[in-house]
Amino acid sequence: MNMSNRVKYTETEKAWILANTNMKVDEQYKAFIEMFGERCSFSAFKTKRARLNNKGIKHARFTQEEDEWIKRNYPILGAEETLKGLCEKFGNRHTYRSLQSRCRDLKLNVTEQRWREACLNNGHRENVPIGTIQKRGRGQNWIKVGKGCEGWIPLTQHLLDCPEGSIIVHLDGNKANDSLENLRVVKRSVNSRMVAWRMYSENPIITETGIKCCELQEELLNTDQRRI
Repeated sequence: MNMSNRVKYTETEKAWILANTNMKVDEQYKAFIEMFGERCSFSAFKTKRARLNNKGIKHARFTQEEDEWIKRNYPILGAEETLKGLCEKFGNRHTYRSLQSRCRDLKLNVTEQRWREACLNNGHRENVPIGTIQKRGRGQNWIKVGKGCEGWIPLTQHLLDCPEGSIIVHLDGNKANDSLENLRVVKRSVNSRMVAWRMYSENPIITETGIKCCELQEELLNTDQRRI
């Protein structure tokens, strides 16, 4: 089927494109074809999406209520979850790109410091009992161990001692899986080798084997240097 690059999109199609720009463009194109039929080429759809997205940023202004909601939730949830919550609460008025732009204007980013400050400012997090475990933006589990912004720490730090110069890694790559058998304390130098050689895997056995290989190589290098 020949698909034209000159397609007149309906208002329904435009609204659908704007409401789903948090999807990757190739995934959204496939979904668009399934819903509305093969009316345009991928390049034409990509161009239209970009133009609509830019218009959405200019015309869909954030209200003060939306800004306050974003300030409370973005540092904790991250961009994708914040956009979903924003759409559920206020309607599909904004796109993923417009949210990111607005967060930059509000000087927000998902850092540990920002998240701790948000925990302190959000009363509902202060009211939960010590020992409560909650997820932050990228699925990482945090546990409440005390009061104030310093009262929340990553669950991995609560479960294992991590000496200076080391980090805690998840053997299966899933940061939400904090079972002891899935956690491993490794030196930062070993972690650097693992990342450089792409030895982390979703298979815990493969990751564990890679760590042992890197630790062995580091020990051999240190032994050679001591002999010199």
